[in-house]
Amino acid sequence: FTISKQGVSYTPACLKVKVGKELTLPASTVHPLQGGPDIGGVENPIRIEREGRIDDFTFTATKAGFYSYYCTQHGNSVNGGAMGGLIWVYE
Repeated sequence: FTISKQGVSYTPACLKVKVGKELTLPASTVHPLQGGPDIGGVENPIRIEREGRIDDFTFTATKAGFYSYYCTQHGNSVNGGAMGGLIWVYE
């Protein structure tokens, strides 16, 4: 699955995928990508790997949980703001 950027939002903003799916999240100098905090004790692989990097990020969802992410220029770490999203990974 690939999440895209449109203006200052991600499409889709919320995504539900099964464990084992590969996901790609876009990033650029205009839209640096950062993972949000861990939710429910499940480590967010986007947060661990990103730290505001400007290259696209591809990962395989290996654990069920909720993974948030946001653009450091147009979103925020509290609720994603204008440019944030959430991935629900289920078994």
